Amino acid sequence: MPLSLRFALRYMRTSRRSVNFISIISGISLLGIAVGVAALICVMSIFNGFRDLLQSMLIGFDPHIRITAIAEPKTHQIDTSLLTLLRSKPEVEAASVILQGRIIMIKGANSQVFMLNSVNHTEIDQVSGVKAAVNFGVFDISKKNNFYRVVLGTGVADKLRAMPGDTLTLLSPLEIEQAATGYYKPNGITAIVSGIFQSNAKEYDQFYTYGSQELGKKLFSSKSYFIDVRLHNLDKVQEFAKDVKSSLPANATIETWFDLHKELYGVMQFERLVSFSIISIIVLVAVFNILASLTMTVVQKRHDIALLKAIGATDKLVGNIFLAEGILIGIIAVGGGVILGLGLCYGQQQYGWFGLDRSKFIISAIPVSIYSSDVVMVCIVALLLCFGATIYPARRAARMAISQSLREQ
Repeated sequence: MPLSLRFALRYMRTSRRSVNFISIISGISLLGIAVGVAALICVMSIFNGFRDLLQSMLIGFDPHIRITAIAEPKTHQIDTSLLTLLRSKPEVEAASVILQGRIIMIKGANSQVFMLNSVNHTEIDQVSGVKAAVNFGVFDISKKNNFYRVVLGTGVADKLRAMPGDTLTLLSPLEIEQAATGYYKPNGITAIVSGIFQSNAKEYDQFYTYGSQELGKKLFSSKSYFIDVRLHNLDKVQEFAKDVKSSLPANATIETWFDLHKELYGVMQFERLVSFSIISIIVLVAVFNILASLTMTVVQKRHDIALLKAIGATDKLVGNIFLAEGILIGIIAVGGGVILGLGLCYGQQQYGWFGLDRSKFIISAIPVSIYSSDVVMVCIVALLLCFGATIYPARRAARMAISQSLREQ
C-alpha cells in the first residue's frame, strides 16, 4: 500500500473517532455527494423510462424508415423497382407503399379534417401495429357493396361521434376547393366505420384514420407516396439509411423513425440535460464542502506535516496524502450514491413504489430504465469533481513552510 494512502486512511480513521467541526463538514459533504449521485441516477433513469415508453408506442405505428418518392408524372404509377430493391436487402423485414393525405370527414353535423393513411391491407400488419390496437370493431379496409371501409383513431371517432357501423362522407381538399371557387357541389365518397383503434399516442389517436389504397387514389391528387420499411434490427436503422440513400432516385428522400419525431426527442433531450445540470449543483455544493474540510484539515495537521517534512518527506508525498484522502471520500460517497440510486430504481421497477392514476395515465407507475452508460457517466463526473476539490488543499499542504510549525512545537 502506498505510504500516502496509509496516512490518508489514518487521518480518516482519526477524524471518525473524534467528532469535531471538520469531521461534521466531511460527513455532510459525503452525504451530499451520495444523495446527489443517487438523485442523478434516478432522474436520468426516469427520463430513460419515459423515452423508452414513448419509443415503444411510436415504433408500434411508425416505420423504422420512411422513404418519400414521386410517382410517374404522366401515369402516376408507383415505381415498383424501388420497392423491390428495398425488399431484396437482407436487413429489411418488410416494406409497403402508403398513400397519405388530408381529407374532410363528415357525419351529420360534425365535420373535421383528418389524416388518411391509405395502406395495403395484406401488408399493413408487417409495417405497423394498428391492427393489434383496434379495440372496437375490426380492422377492415376492404370495399364491400360499393362502400369503402375505414378505421378511425379514438380521438377521431370521438370528434365525429362515430361508432363501428356508422356511415361517413369523405371529401378531398380538391373537391372543397372546386366547390369554393365555382358552382360545383361535392358529392364525396361514402365510407363505413369498421373499427376504432387506440395507440395511446395522441398524434395518431386524434388525427389519423386508415383506409385502402384504392380509396386514397380516389381522394388524393398528390403524386408523392411513402414506402414504409421495417428492419430486423432497429439499432442499425441509421447505418441502413446511410447505405440505401445512394440507391434512391434524385427526387426521393429518406427519414428514420427518429427524424419523424426529431422535435419531440429534441425537447426530451433538452429537459434531460437541464435536469442533469440542476441536480449536479447538489454534488457541486457537496464538493465545495470537501474542499473546505480538507483545507481545515491541512491547517489542523500543520504540525504533523512539519514533522513529516523534517524527517525527509517530500512535498509530493505530503500533497498525495491529502489527494488520497479527498479521493477516498469521493469514492465512498459516489459508491454509496450508486447503491442508493440503483436500489431505488430497482425497487421502482419491481414494486412500482411511485404509482400513477390509471384513469389519467396509460401506465400504473413511473417508468424506469437503467442504462449502464448513464451510471458510469455520473460516477466519472462526480469523481472528477471530487478530485478537483482536493487539488488546492494538497498544494497548500505541499507548500507549507515547516519552520514556523516546528518553532510552535
